[in-house]
Amino acid sequence: MLTKSEFLAGSQCHKLLWWRRHDRDAVELQPDRVLEDLFDQGRAVGELARSRFPGGALIPADLARSERVQATNAALTSENSIVFEA
Repeated sequence: MLTKSEFLAGSQCHKLLWWRRHDRDAVELQPDRVLEDLFDQGRAVGELARSRFPGGALIPADLARSERVQATNAALTSENSIVFEA
């Protein structure tokens, strides 16, 4: 079964789909310096947002998808109206 991300990757490049399914450690899948810089900027923006809006609920990225959905729903139904990384 293909995920949506894999389907999109396969529609862009057949080799990309193969690497994602069979060789996740392929050099071709490793981010280059420009992409690493974009990741760093994204992390910095997230940290800035959390510092400007204290008390928000941060949904951990290391949870399974179903757990992230549950945590997001719980945060949205709580009195806390600020949710990060949902």
